[in-house]
Amino acid sequence: MVGGMAVPTAVANHMKQIGFAQLWSYNGWCRQNNISTDHELKTKKDFAAEAVIRKQVAERDALIARLDRKPKQFIDALCLGEIDAEVIKRPGLAEAASAIAASNPETRDSLAEMLHQFVPYGRFLFETTGPEGLSITHGLVKLHDRKALWVRPLDEFSPRSKSRHRIFGELAHHLFDAYGDVPSFMDSAWLRTGPTRYRNWFVHLGQGRNFRTAKTPMPFTKKMAHEFMHAPETCTIEQ
Repeated sequence: MVGGMAVPTAVANHMKQIGFAQLWSYNGWCRQNNISTDHELKTKKDFAAEAVIRKQVAERDALIARLDRKPKQFIDALCLGEIDAEVIKRPGLAEAASAIAASNPETRDSLAEMLHQFVPYGRFLFETTGPEGLSITHGLVKLHDRKALWVRPLDEFSPRSKSRHRIFGELAHHLFDAYGDVPSFMDSAWLRTGPTRYRNWFVHLGQGRNFRTAKTPMPFTKKMAHEFMHAPETCTIEQ
């Protein structure tokens, strides 16, 4: 009997050995790790495999808990593939981990160097902002994707604002806006999952080019382009 429920003696002993006092918690753990809950069919080999998984999961969770207090090591572990982003559930960390996991594996060393520069900014990397509530790390990954088009070095960036959204916007303009021509409402182009063309527009304008020569869904007249470039900061790009 375990928690008032009848279970095979071998299963009850196994549960105790791997640290479960309640059948419901053991079953829940099995389901989380894609392990069968059909206890009648489990063998000694199955129990041994579960014990290994239990140890690995405990070690992984302990590592994540330690890294939560060490952002630089957390970034490195993700970029090196030492942690699976899907197992991170803590708000903030999970979104940042997902963004790093979706980045180009071939440029992760360079991405890690970029993210390291924002570790002194407190929880900046793990905050969310923008129209879709995405992690700031998501936006940083998008900025890094176009590193070849940066007009200024990252290490020369020094934010003026304390607002996480404004800091991100200042960074986007530092990296891509050569002449200060890009309107502030365009900052959100980097803080969304799509479409890519909005980021193309940001880069296009940042290079000092006329918006009318950008690839837009419809041709823009001179007046339309003027109104677009002078839209309020509070507007979305669609508006």
